[in-house]
Amino acid sequence: MKKNFILIGAFAFCAATMAQNNPGMAVDRKWDGGIERLIKGQPAQGPVTLGVKNNTIGKESVARVIIQADEAQSVARALSGKGYEATVISDELLTAEVPVAGILTLAEMPEVTYIRTPRTFRPLLKEARRLSSVDNVHKGQGLETPFTGKGVIMGVIDQGFEYKHVAFLDKDGNSRVRALWNRNAGTDPVTKIPSGGDGMDTNGHGTHVACIAAGSNVGENGFYGMAPDAELIIIPSKFTEKEVLEDAKYIADFARKEDKPFVINMSFGSQVGAHDGLSAYDRAMSGLCGAGALMVAAMGNEGQQRIHASHTFTEDGSVRLLLSIPEETSNKFNYVDIWGDATDGKNHLTIKPFAYSNKKIDYKTTSFWKDCGVIDSKIDPDSHKENYTCQVNLSLLSTLTGQDRVQYGIEISGKKGDSFHAWVNPPYGEFVQPPLTSGFLKGDWEYCVGEGAACVPAAISVASYNSAISFQGVNGNTYNYPSIRKVGEISYFSSHGPSLGDDPKPTVAAPGAAVISALSKYSPGFNRNDGSLASIVSRGLQKYYYGAMTGTSMASPAVAGIMALWLEAFPKLTPEQAKDILRTTSGKDNYTGAEAWNSVYGYGKINAYAGLKEALKLAKETGINEMLNSEAPVTLSMGPSEWRVLFNNDESYADISFYSANGRQVGRDYLRNVRRGDERTIDLGQFTPGVYLMCITTTSSTMTRKVVVR
Repeated sequence: MKKNFILIGAFAFCAATMAQNNPGMAVDRKWDGGIERLIKGQPAQGPVTLGVKNNTIGKESVARVIIQADEAQSVARALSGKGYEATVISDELLTAEVPVAGILTLAEMPEVTYIRTPRTFRPLLKEARRLSSVDNVHKGQGLETPFTGKGVIMGVIDQGFEYKHVAFLDKDGNSRVRALWNRNAGTDPVTKIPSGGDGMDTNGHGTHVACIAAGSNVGENGFYGMAPDAELIIIPSKFTEKEVLEDAKYIADFARKEDKPFVINMSFGSQVGAHDGLSAYDRAMSGLCGAGALMVAAMGNEGQQRIHASHTFTEDGSVRLLLSIPEETSNKFNYVDIWGDATDGKNHLTIKPFAYSNKKIDYKTTSFWKDCGVIDSKIDPDSHKENYTCQVNLSLLSTLTGQDRVQYGIEISGKKGDSFHAWVNPPYGEFVQPPLTSGFLKGDWEYCVGEGAACVPAAISVASYNSAISFQGVNGNTYNYPSIRKVGEISYFSSHGPSLGDDPKPTVAAPGAAVISALSKYSPGFNRNDGSLASIVSRGLQKYYYGAMTGTSMASPAVAGIMALWLEAFPKLTPEQAKDILRTTSGKDNYTGAEAWNSVYGYGKINAYAGLKEALKLAKETGINEMLNSEAPVTLSMGPSEWRVLFNNDESYADISFYSANGRQVGRDYLRNVRRGDERTIDLGQFTPGVYLMCITTTSSTMTRKVVVR
């Protein structure tokens, strides 16, 4: 993947007069405000990365861009022919690295419809397995089955990986990681996995996530993943939109080349975007999914942050948004994304920034705002909605106004019937209402489906409920989470839906609080002497560590691992079928409520075993009788009053016989023409208390299990 940018003369800069972005007026151009600033040589005005790097050949500035085009392959060929890197994601979308000086000429290509700067996303087990009935899919108490994700590829796009953690090794010490792509280290994808780690985060987020999804059963601590025999592809990512598109395509291409089903887990997101699933990015990501190709995404961790506001004008007028000053960012910015609801390609709203101090509004001059803030305005090429991105450097705002605690505000004017939604991109403030004032919108935490992952229409979007409120460290101390009060209720941090698109978001809820999983000892912030570590595993001279993390980042890989189990049972499972299974099998309780779907839990709490039965039935109904793992003929659900026998394969017959301790047959059920997904329930009430042997004989195998009737 050698890159060449020396042919700058073949793609030369064209001088042009650049229109200013006037608040309330969308500019007719084929690029966004970030590209506009790149062309002008201006620095970024806020926390959004503009994707610029200095190339060592020619010393020109090179932009990482996303290009929408009528014929993506044609544009990619043109760019590649001039020595520029380009990757086709779909028929209408490609990523590229091109000199800033050549962007205007690129925009003149008739096939190119829009050029934009990538968004940047951010990262958002024992008890988790029990609560989602995954112990009912592994060999363990209550259930016995061969489904462990064998033959399924689990792709994890994240950061903070320990490449050869024991959680990613098989029983012989060989790596279960099929491929690794670490562009942060400047390497191409490799299949020979090195030791060490990517060092890209402080807490080993990617290691923790990947272990929840597909960590090996090391036989000591029980903290293994949902699909412990799945094949892993791990990609340390900077979470830029361009990288994520390329990462996902690489995983999909790898799996399809090997003709294997795959799941991609995405525990990251943003609040920058229309939240409607209509963007070219969303369509391209969905286009990578299909039969045997699934994506699972974290909803986000903004469940109690007032980062959303919306309004419908009942008469001509204006409303105001006022932002808090963020405490957790060293460079204090506010960043707001405003989307009108009209899809007619016209401007309906007028946007006007103001400074707020001592209960006074000061609109300032246009030249004032140029020194500390930006409002980018456009008509979105996908949804045809008007969009305003408002950024301000609060340090400069304070300096220019001479006020220590000055706040940034935005006045939005519209006519009767106009409406909009606005989001603050975390962690850059919240929408607040000043006391004893009117005309200011109150923020809420609704409509906060994470952009970049959960908003992808084909993705299964995962909320978090509390699987635990505490855990025990290796030092013997119990560690509590004060904000997590009740096991079973939605986690306080779990982002709420709905989406503004057609697909119900969230799809389902899974355990995400105080989840114990693998940690990377190579992450800069890791402390191997921390007493709150949950487990330490030794292999020779090496030690491997496990600890607790909390977030929808943990809930998402739990579901991704369960999807791998279902794909093992039915390798052609589609996103639509998976969602339908979740709709019909997810659990309801006093916390979720009885309604079919809601914007907090989705369809309810995931149940891996109930979904597995439906996946087996789908395979039977579609005539696809192959399965990736047929080592055992049945799955056994072993309860105190009944045993359920679920058939994993088609069988010409099945003989289920019970014998007393002295070898006398006391019961028999003989079945003909059994089909996969069929289930037989054995009522233990027909037997007197005692110990029995159950013998199941099918066409190709015999298995015997002990049954205790009390």
